[in-house]
Amino acid sequence: MMKATCLRRISFVAVSMFIFLFALDKTVAQTGPYLGQEPPGFTPELFAPEIFPRALELHSPTIFSPEGTEVYYSPMDGPPNEIMYMRMESDGSWTQPQLAPFSSEYGSGDPTFSPDGERLYFLSWHPLIEGGPTDKENIWYVQRQGGSWSEPQSVGDEVNRYIVHWEVSVDSAYNLYFGGSPLDQEEWDIYCSEYVDGCYMAPIRMSESINTEQYEATPFIAPDGSYLIFNRVNMVQSGYADLYISYKNEDGTWSTARNVGETINTNLHELYPVVTVDGKYLFLLSNRDYVSRTYWVDAQVLSEDFRCNNADCNEDGSVDVLDALWEVNCILGTAQTPCGCDYNQDGKSDILDVLGIVNIVLEGFCP
Repeated sequence: MMKATCLRRISFVAVSMFIFLFALDKTVAQTGPYLGQEPPGFTPELFAPEIFPRALELHSPTIFSPEGTEVYYSPMDGPPNEIMYMRMESDGSWTQPQLAPFSSEYGSGDPTFSPDGERLYFLSWHPLIEGGPTDKENIWYVQRQGGSWSEPQSVGDEVNRYIVHWEVSVDSAYNLYFGGSPLDQEEWDIYCSEYVDGCYMAPIRMSESINTEQYEATPFIAPDGSYLIFNRVNMVQSGYADLYISYKNEDGTWSTARNVGETINTNLHELYPVVTVDGKYLFLLSNRDYVSRTYWVDAQVLSEDFRCNNADCNEDGSVDVLDALWEVNCILGTAQTPCGCDYNQDGKSDILDVLGIVNIVLEGFCP
């Protein structure tokens, strides 16, 4: 047993060093917030491609601490899949990528900060008890202790009896949201486990406003619990993931989730959304160039005001069928006044803008 354990540890170290050296070789010197990147606009942009090249496919987007001085991420390849991190120095420079100190020889990934930055949640194949099974992922977290992290702690059996995968998220009260399935079921839905007196309660499946007969996963909950972003995969039609958003109503119920639109979603995968604590930027995973990489965009694109303002082509204060007709006239060149309502912010006015406006009119939430 000891010999096998030693061999496993040697393999773990060897693979981890390979990941580390690969990332190190591909890293360039950057200084300043967000690894020295220029802030994005209203169209998703590839994040730090000079640091995260196409060859370094990711299983999680880059996850920044609330103060922006640490970044964690999970490479797609392994095994074992591991969590890497970089830290900003006092002069604004960033350290080279290195293995997170709480990584497990059994494999870990998919980091997420609590809004206060005092906890970091992640998934790991590490057994819940010494010598226990390693046949499923479980949710763990580490707690800040000065300038370091505590030993990993399980979120408890109430949650970890579920099959879980990919992103989890917590609000300011540490209530936990995750995509998963009971062991005896095949449906994959989003659940919430309330945090009460230091313990996680039995998860509750979220309402039909969020969960459908399709595959829902990778939830991100707003710090104040006011909205939830997640991915939904239409297993019958495209088989690809789109991001959806639902808002919490005053009575505690959730609005029917809506697709966040073509400004963000493509005909391939978009998933694992994370909004920075200051609410400025949305990070996500996308394989729009057929490789899973981090993209980021101004988080205003998520707001209903943004969608409405960009769909009000004739600027009459409302979004209706006249705006769609106005846009058609712009495309055909028959409009009598200068126009060009680029609803989806892709740099041109075309039929996609018309379809987006029609979709908003059908949804009926704009004034």
